[in-house]
Amino acid sequence: MSKDRLKVKVAVFNIFKRDGHILLLLRQNTGYRDGYWTFPAGHVDSGELPSEASKREAKEETGTKVNKTTPLHIIFRRKTGEYTPYIDIYFAVETFTGEPRIPEAEKVKCAEMKWFPKNNFPNNLFPGLANALVNIEKGIPYSEITED
Repeated sequence: MSKDRLKVKVAVFNIFKRDGHILLLLRQNTGYRDGYWTFPAGHVDSGELPSEASKREAKEETGTKVNKTTPLHIIFRRKTGEYTPYIDIYFAVETFTGEPRIPEAEKVKCAEMKWFPKNNFPNNLFPGLANALVNIEKGIPYSEITED
């Protein structure tokens, strides 16, 4: 008896840190989780490595050139009732050039960009972010979550 192989989507999340603060973006007009804060993030395109997608998404969403990233955490994320789960890969942005800003092309999808103190995040975080931050702090490389 053969079973279908699981198909997943892969997303990358970039964690920019500065002076005890972490950069977050407020989503708008995307059709998914609008009004939620997230790291600069996006999907891995066909033929692209996650590390390449991480740097591309950082440039698209913050206008910066990321020189070095380090993978910190992976979440297998599924949503109740949906067939295609996600593998979310969280990268620490180690070095970058340029000042993070919302590029003109992203203003339709990003309402605001803000540096938050590490211990004072907004309540409306994108699913998985709080989980990832706790696990990264504890040195736990992998977790699984199911969203409602």
